[in-house]
Amino acid sequence: MCYKCKYCGKEFETGVKLGGHVSKCKLNPNKNQEKIHQIIKENFEKRNPIEEHKLKCQVCGNEYILQIRHNQFEQDKYKKTCCSKCAHQLTNLHSNIENRNQKISKSMIGKIPVNRNKNFSYYKECKYCGNIFDIRIRNSKSDFCCDTCRDKSRSEKSSNIAKKSNFGGYHPNSIKNHHHGNYNGIHCDSSWELAYLVWCLEHNIPIKRCEEVRYYKLNKNLRKYYPDFVINNNEIIEIKGLYDEVAKIKSEQNPDIKVLLYDDLKESLEYTISKYGKKFWEILYNK
Repeated sequence: MCYKCKYCGKEFETGVKLGGHVSKCKLNPNKNQEKIHQIIKENFEKRNPIEEHKLKCQVCGNEYILQIRHNQFEQDKYKKTCCSKCAHQLTNLHSNIENRNQKISKSMIGKIPVNRNKNFSYYKECKYCGNIFDIRIRNSKSDFCCDTCRDKSRSEKSSNIAKKSNFGGYHPNSIKNHHHGNYNGIHCDSSWELAYLVWCLEHNIPIKRCEEVRYYKLNKNLRKYYPDFVINNNEIIEIKGLYDEVAKIKSEQNPDIKVLLYDDLKESLEYTISKYGKKFWEILYNK
């Protein structure tokens, strides 16, 4: 395939060579276009040269040098800060709703009606922090000045409901996949807990359900849990079928709690199975 110049008819092997030829072809009426563009560029540089200005940062007060065209400087279209960090602080300062709310008088609340026309404004008092906010910034149906106040209000409302309903604390049957039930007035969440409970009761070891709450940190969040039993009136016991990463964290942050695994429970399991059979929970929970 060959490429042909539309002005002189000369043929070229590639389009790149043709493009280089067309801009310099003697028969091309626009061959002096590059010179025209150069002249326009030079005239623009003369009318609107790049100037160097020594300015003062509006945030930190440090002096900085700015190179900008004359027209942009005259039209105040240039950065007012020395660095991106100061620019971010200046943006937050201008867009901070809380600072603007302090300038609005509380006496204006409800005096101007709600209207979608931009000539009108309407002010509300935040139900959480009490600040005044403009509904044009927030949704007109919102009762909070920001998302943080909204989330905190919801959290406190949920917490109050939970307290009134007596939520939280130890809940029997919280582990759905295990054999749970009551034996001798003490609740067990698994067959292993039941076997250990039977072994303690039949060997005259004082045992009761642990009602003390314990805490541990996981992914920077503070969480709580309830250990299984208290024996001999002071020793706290936690029974684990699987010693996973969470169980390890609980144990490390609560070193006074004794964790019993399968090897530790082998004796109590064998004792209970030999006396009540393999499905001992079906017999014992019915007692």
